[in-house]
Amino acid sequence: MKQPPQAYQVHILDQSYYSGKLHCYLKYKNVPIETHEIDFVKWWKTGYPNTGLMKMPFIQTPKGQWLQDSTPMLNWFEKKYPQNPILPSDPYMQFFCRLIEDYADE
Repeated sequence: MKQPPQAYQVHILDQSYYSGKLHCYLKYKNVPIETHEIDFVKWWKTGYPNTGLMKMPFIQTPKGQWLQDSTPMLNWFEKKYPQNPILPSDPYMQFFCRLIEDYADE
């Protein structure tokens, strides 16, 4: 019997646009997640020691790996869950999508 996939532990801040971006993406891709609203104290005890950065959101994978920074996380998940990609197949269009995302993200 096949075991159900373990959920990714997604730590978000409700007011964070980056958290919203990541959360919507994971829902779109049907990635199994458990969402945890985080406050500064919890982030300081959990996120910072495991990522080494003061960035939100962050994820702990079922295998214990820690991920942070929304754009690199989306790229990581695109490789792991390639069905229904968020980028067009044309490399030139991918470039422009990434350019706009980077501009709007920063």
